[in-house]
Formats: sequence, structure tokens, C-alpha cells
Amino acid sequence: MRVKGVVREVSMDPNVASPTLAQPVRIGSVAATADRTSGSIVSWRALLRGAAALDMALLLGAGILLHDREPLGLAVLIGLGLWLLRLRGGLAGTILLALVCADVAAFMVPAAVTNAAFGASMTSLVLPGALGLVSVTGLLASIASRMRWTDSALTRWAPLVLVVAAGLVFVGLVLAGIGSGQRSQAAMQPTTLVLAAEGLKFSPATLSGTSGQITVRMANHDLFWHTFTIDALNVDLRVPVGAEQSITFAAPPGSYTFYCAIPCHESIGMRGTIAVR
Repeated sequence: MRVKGVVREVSMDPNVASPTLAQPVRIGSVAATADRTSGSIVSWRALLRGAAALDMALLLGAGILLHDREPLGLAVLIGLGLWLLRLRGGLAGTILLALVCADVAAFMVPAAVTNAAFGASMTSLVLPGALGLVSVTGLLASIASRMRWTDSALTRWAPLVLVVAAGLVFVGLVLAGIGSGQRSQAAMQPTTLVLAAEGLKFSPATLSGTSGQITVRMANHDLFWHTFTIDALNVDLRVPVGAEQSITFAAPPGSYTFYCAIPCHESIGMRGTIAVR
């Protein structure tokens, strides 16, 4: 009698063990299985998910409170990365989260260090510091989660050590900011022009002054760095998160365009005009 389908030859020798059919393995579960069996106290993948979720919460909160679209967009990208992390081993999600964490860290870490050095307010120190350290942790975890590690005490404790180290750095950063105190602000001269960056816009967008030496004092109320840049006068003032900076430059009579030199900021409206009489 003919039997349709796959026919396997089975030995009738009683000393030969019965064949065992291989159980199907889902490709998407390979990374998760390896993650569970890595032996780490806290797995790199779990650390990446935790750091990304905390980053997303901080960015959402900052975007809502500061009315800033940029952190809201980054929070959406992190949410997409967390979703992609569940698909096909999570490679696409890992790459996306690594890129977002690298971008946030590149802005927040220098901002936190600068604000701590100049004794900025706690609000200007805590948020950039938290975002910077969480993003660095997420970036390192995204890289480590794709590497093969030998089982040892060092590799088992490494993720937890990274979390503790980040926490200690954050505490040290806050204490350094408190110790430096509030920097004394120099009295503004009558010719000082006051400018603010908030919601990815300059306020006011039009400035006026007299020819000669002009001082511009700019406050950054957004979550990311901004600049006050005038190409025609070789002016480039960089202002960290939550900080205020001043610059004095010589300007002959004329009309000049100033803008934010951070990529994409000028194209979404961060530009204005200064008229020198």
C-alpha cells in the first residue's frame, strides 16, 4: 500500500533508540532564548528596554512641559524601536534605539557638564544629566546585547555595574552643580539685546541695535542646544539646555540674518533678523 507524504526509514533493531522528531524553532525567539540563558544578573536586552522606556518617558515629559516638538519626535522613535525590538530577533529595533540614544547623549551630556560647571539651576542640570546618562546606558546596552559573551562573573554582573556607575555619576554631577553655586550674572549694558529660544523659535525674531559693539544675551528654554549664528559677522554663540550665554561683536550698519546652526533647526523656523543702524 502506498502512503502519501514523507516516508522515513525506521530501524527495527530493538537496540536502536526510537527517532525523535525535532521541535520547530521560531526564528524570532532565538535572541530571546539566548537573552534568558545568558546567565546575567540583569540581561543587556532587559537593560536596553529599561533605558529606552525611561528615555521615552523623560522625553515625553520634557516635550509636553516645554512645548518642544523635538523631544516628542524622539520619544515616538523610541516607541517604534521598542516595538521593533520584539520582531525577528530585534536587530532593527536595536539599531534604531542605538541611533536615538547616541543622538540624545551627544546633546545632553555636554549640556549637563556645561551647566554643572557654570552653576545652572537644578532644573537645567537634572533633566539633561538624567537624559544623558540614561541614553549612554541605552547605547552601551544596545551594543552589548548584540555581542557574544563568555559566561563569567564579570559578564554576569556587567549590566548591573553599568547601572550603578551611571547612578553614581548622576549623583556626582548634581552635587558638583550644587557645589559650584549660582554663577553671578553680570549686569547687562544698555546696548545688550535679549533673545530667547523656546519651542524651536527665536523670540523676538527681529532685533535692532546701533553700529559698533553689540552684545546679545540668549536664553535657551528648549531641551536641546541652540545657537545664535550670523555668518556675515562670524558670530556663533552656542547655548546649552536651560542656560544663558552672551556674545559681543562688532557690527557695521546693515541688516543681518541670524539662525540656529543645529541641523534642521533653521529649516523649521529658527531664524530672524537684526537691524543695525
